[in-house]
Amino acid sequence: MHQAKLLDAFKKLPKELLNNEIEVVDWGCGQGIGTIVLLDHIANSGLKNNVKRVTLIEPSKKALERAKLHVELYANSEIEVNIISKYFELIDDNEIKS
Repeated sequence: MHQAKLLDAFKKLPKELLNNEIEVVDWGCGQGIGTIVLLDHIANSGLKNNVKRVTLIEPSKKALERAKLHVELYANSEIEVNIISKYFELIDDNEIKS
């Protein structure tokens, strides 16, 4: 169900947005499913993967480690993956500065 909701939302993104170099900040990433669904959407749309960096934010260290593993395996080392194990309100601006 989560995947279907995300795919519906991603279909509404302008193609021009995905044609540019982008950075993903996946706040509350859990095990990284949102980022993986986005990467699937890009691949299935026939677009070039222009995702250069992903920042995964999740207070649960176990879930965050799992998310990093999933995204890194999925991205084949082509995407820089950063992790932040904090609640959103405790994040410093410099940690997510693009």
